[in-house]
Amino acid sequence: MKEKIGQLKARYLRYSPRERTLIKLCGSALCCAIIWYGVMTPLDNIIKNEKATLQNRNRP
Repeated sequence: MKEKIGQLKARYLRYSPRERTLIKLCGSALCCAIIWYGVMTPLDNIIKNEKATLQNRNRP
């Protein structure tokens, strides 16, 4: 496992600074998308469902 990590680090260091920046940018965009669609969207749906449930309970 340490060999694989060492190989990945060596490959990363061979990239140009421009390519490294692009890799970091794409990685951060992917991370933000995972957080948005994995956490924020379901949380928003839960809140909407709770509001609808409360409105239905308040009706006579």
